[in-house]
Amino acid sequence: MSADVLRDVAVMPSVDTVVAVGTTSTGRGQDDVLVLALRADTGRERWSAAYDGPAGRNDQGISIGVQPDGTVIYVAGSATSTTQ
Repeated sequence: MSADVLRDVAVMPSVDTVVAVGTTSTGRGQDDVLVLALRADTGRERWSAAYDGPAGRNDQGISIGVQPDGTVIYVAGSATSTTQ
């Protein structure tokens, strides 16, 4: 994936991981939601996930939050579709 734009970050309760949400370009003229988990001490990626909405169009991650015990990550965003 390329052309990543991050919009929000949150720190996991263990403080060793930072999670971020934004948008990534698929290279096909479409965007997907991107969620990254990064090591807080080095910035190295722990894991990543992308979401391609039901219509496969311009999906954007806007905000991210973490449950106080660290077991759930919440992501808010939008998914755009076109009808034919």
